Amino acid sequence: MLELLEALARGLLLLGRLILEAGAVLDLSLRIPGRGLLRCLWPPHWLRRHTYSAWLETSAGVLFWLLLAFALYSLDQYLAV
Repeated sequence: MLELLEALARGLLLLGRLILEAGAVLDLSLRIPGRGLLRCLWPPHWLRRHTYSAWLETSAGVLFWLLLAFALYSLDQYLAV
């Protein structure tokens, strides 16, 4: 469990470093990527337009950024070998 938390923390720091090195401040909102993640993964949205509550979009956004940070950390570790 501690290794997973360490990987997430290092991934978030790596994501922050990539944003700073890009020279631009990106929109790091929680609801926009959360809404996109829900639209891709949630089947009721495929059939008709669906509105989501704010807490669900925010939770999905947090999950999106954590998964992205973990993927960046894993990719960095894989390429470092």
